[in-house]
Amino acid sequence: MPLNSLFSSPSTKLDSTVRRRVYAEEMRLILTHTATGSIVSTLFAIFVVAHLVQGTGDSGVPKLFVLIWLTLKIGIVIPRVLHAYHCKRLDDAGEVAPYHWTVPLLTVDGSVWGLGGAALMVGATGAFATTVAAVLACVACVATFGLQVRALAAMAYVVPMLGPVAVMLLARGDDIGLIGGIGLVFFLSLLARTSNSWERRMSEVFQLRIATERAANQAVAARAEAEYNANQLGAALGLADVHAKSKDRLIAVVSHELRTPLNGILGLVRLLRSKTQLDVDQVNNTLLLVQQSGEHLSRLVDDLLDTAAMESGRLALRLEPTKLVDLIAGIQSDFSVRADEMGLR
Repeated sequence: MPLNSLFSSPSTKLDSTVRRRVYAEEMRLILTHTATGSIVSTLFAIFVVAHLVQGTGDSGVPKLFVLIWLTLKIGIVIPRVLHAYHCKRLDDAGEVAPYHWTVPLLTVDGSVWGLGGAALMVGATGAFATTVAAVLACVACVATFGLQVRALAAMAYVVPMLGPVAVMLLARGDDIGLIGGIGLVFFLSLLARTSNSWERRMSEVFQLRIATERAANQAVAARAEAEYNANQLGAALGLADVHAKSKDRLIAVVSHELRTPLNGILGLVRLLRSKTQLDVDQVNNTLLLVQQSGEHLSRLVDDLLDTAAMESGRLALRLEPTKLVDLIAGIQSDFSVRADEMGLR
C-alpha cells in the first residue's frame, strides 16, 4: 500500500466546511491531554536515563550527553504545552486556532526521542540496545494511543522516534540488531495501519455528529419558520376579519347616509307635484335642493370607491377647502323636506 494512501485523511472527499470541522475536532482531541502527556513522558524519560546512567554501567553514556538530551526534551515540551494552551484559549473564544503547528512540534519531539535512542545505541551491548528499543517502543505505543485520531500526527511523532533506533540496530550486523531492527520496522507499520484505521472510524463519528447537528439546526429553523408562518397567517386572518367588520359597518353607515339624500329628493319631487302653482324662486330653490341631494349621493359613491381603493392599497388623499356654512346649509336642506313632511318646524 502506498504511503500517501496509508496516511491520507478519510475526509478528503467531504466538502470544505465539514473537512475543516473534522480536522478541528481531531486536533482538539489530540491537544486535550498534551500538557499532561508531555509532562509525564518527560518525567519518564528522566527516570529511564537516570536509571541507565546510574545502573550497571554497560551503556557508558556520558552525563554531559544526558544533560544535553534532557535540555532538548524540556525545550520542546514547553512549546508544545504553550501551543496546546493557546489553541484551547482561541477555540473557547470562537477564533481560529493555529492547529497547523501541531504536527511540526510532534515531529521535533519525536526526533529528540529518536536521536537520543540512536546515540545510546553507539557501542552499547546487546542487552542495553534491546532495553532502549523496548523503552522507545513502549513510548511510541502509548503516544499512538493518544494521537491515532489523526494518523499523520501519530506518524509524525513515532517515525522520527523509532526510525533512527531501527537503523542503528540494523547497523550492528548481529542477530540482535537484525531481529530488533526488523521488528521495529514491522511494529512501526502496525502502528501506522492502526492509526489510519482509527482515524477513519473517528472521522465517521465526527461526520455523524456534524450531520446530526445540521439536522437539528435545520429542524429548529423549520420549526421557527412554521411558527412564523402560523403567526403571519393568524395576523392575516385577524386583519381580514377586521376588514370584514369594517366593511359591514361601512355598508350600514352608507345605507343610512344614502337614505337621507334620497328621502330629500323624493320629498322635493312630491312637493313639486303637490303644488300646482309655483313661482320661479320656489322652483329654483327646489331644484337647488335636488342638486345638493344629488351631490351628496355622488359623494357617498366616491366614499365607496375610496373604500375599495383603500383595500387595494391605491388610496390617494385629496385635500380640498370646505366652507363650513355651505356644509351646514346642505345638511339643513337634506333634512328640511323630511321635516316639512313630518310637520316639524
